[in-house]
Amino acid sequence: MNNSTFVYGSELQGRGYATNTDLIVGYMTIICVMNFIIALNRFVAVWLPLHYQRIFNKKLCIFVAVMVACQGLSVITLYLSRP
Repeated sequence: MNNSTFVYGSELQGRGYATNTDLIVGYMTIICVMNFIIALNRFVAVWLPLHYQRIFNKKLCIFVAVMVACQGLSVITLYLSRP
């Protein structure tokens, strides 16, 4: 029986490399963030239709898309930067 104590996050630190499961979990996190943003967009469209154009303008949509892409790249880069 293993009597070692588990420290949260040590599963990646102990191996020293990312597995396919780690990459899938990172990708799934990004998908959840995108689904949340889409749900927020639809919520505003249904409940505040007169303010929709003011809230979700082109500048905000581009900003959100770039931020999600940067988050995805940073997560994948962190996983792949460890040999």
